[in-house]
Amino acid sequence: MVKKYSAFLLVLISLLACERQSAFENLIQEPSCIKSQSHCQLNTKAGLLNIQFNVRYLIAEAPFELYVSVPNERYTIKRGYMEGVDMFMGKIPLFFDAHTAEEVIAESMFGSCSQDKMQWRIWLEVIDKELGETVVQTVSFTITSYRGMKALPASS
Repeated sequence: MVKKYSAFLLVLISLLACERQSAFENLIQEPSCIKSQSHCQLNTKAGLLNIQFNVRYLIAEAPFELYVSVPNERYTIKRGYMEGVDMFMGKIPLFFDAHTAEEVIAESMFGSCSQDKMQWRIWLEVIDKELGETVVQTVSFTITSYRGMKALPASS
């Protein structure tokens, strides 16, 4: 009886460990542009914004960090939101904090839906600090999220 429970427990731990390892491998050391981004840079009134993520792929219900570098100190990004392109799933707010003098960061995650792959649009508000936090421009780009590690493209 003890052997059966030991074998079951060993198999269960092995299965759970494999999934965690796969999710861990999705994280990257240095933020970068990912394959499914429509734009890695956006030309704005604040200059050229560089947009990067801390993961290789965006997986539903898995947190990620979005990094935006703002080269002109007069401007910043404080908020934005994400919304589904192929399916409306509401607006997911983004709240940015200063990461460095020229870079802001937001942590978020996508919701899961019935599709294995989903397109999202991310909207960013360019704020003019000298004009009292006035939104001077709203820019956007699209990104793809996947329902889980098993839904990733075969070439990954």
